[in-house]
Amino acid sequence: MLFYYAEIKFVYYKKPMIGVMAGGFAGGFIASLLGIKAYVMGYSNIIALPIFQETVGAAVVGVLTAIIVAAIVTFVLGIEESDKKKALTPAVTKTYADDEIVAVTDGQMIPLEDVKDEAFASKALGDGVAFLPDSDYICAPANGVLSALFPTGHAFGITMNDGTELLVHIGINTVELNGEGFDTLLSQGDPVRAGQPVVRIDRNLIQKKGYDTTTMLIITNNAGERNGFQDFGAVKQGNVLK
Repeated sequence: MLFYYAEIKFVYYKKPMIGVMAGGFAGGFIASLLGIKAYVMGYSNIIALPIFQETVGAAVVGVLTAIIVAAIVTFVLGIEESDKKKALTPAVTKTYADDEIVAVTDGQMIPLEDVKDEAFASKALGDGVAFLPDSDYICAPANGVLSALFPTGHAFGITMNDGTELLVHIGINTVELNGEGFDTLLSQGDPVRAGQPVVRIDRNLIQKKGYDTTTMLIITNNAGERNGFQDFGAVKQGNVLK
C-alpha cells in the first residue's frame, strides 16, 4: 500500500512569536515617541498609513522598526518547533469493509497469552492479539468511532459500526508516563477508518524509561461473535487480521 503524508496536528512556533511581539512593542514605542497620531479609524495594515496624515513619517518608522526588531530577535532565538512535533502521518489510501479488523502497526503479532501482563495474558479484559511494534504509529483497527481516548494517549477504544468494541492498549504500565512519549492525533468522538493513525509514540523514549511497548488489541465484547485471528508473525499496519 502506498502512503501519502498529511499534516495532522498544528505546529506551534513559540520563538518566532516572541520575535513578533518584541517587534510590535519596539515599533509602537518608537512611533509613540515620534508623536504618531491617527486622525480617523482605519485597518491595521500598510495601506492604512494615510489615516496618520502629517504623522505618517512616524508610522513608517514604527513599521520599519517593528520589522527589523522582529527579524533580529527571531534570528537570535532561532526557529524551533515546540514539543508538539510536526507529525507527518501516513494517510489511509485503502478502503476496508466494516467487518474487517486490521493490524494496528508494523511489527510482530504474538498471542495474547505471551504478553508480560497477567491482566491481558489471562484475557480478563477480553480476547485478542498483541504486537511488538516496529513503527511509531498506532492506528485504528477498524472502521467506526473513537469512543474512548485516554488523556495520557496510552490507550483508546473503537466502537465498530456493528457495535463491536475494541480496545488498543499501547505498552505495559505506560499509564505511569502521564502522556510522555505519546502524541494523540485525533479526538474522542471522531469517526475513524481502519488503518487511520490515532497515536504517535516515541518508542525510544518509552523503552529508555524502562517500559515494554507491546501493544494489545482486545475485543471487549461479543457483539460480532468474533474469534480466530490470522497466523501470528510479521505483519504490516493495515494487514487484515480477521
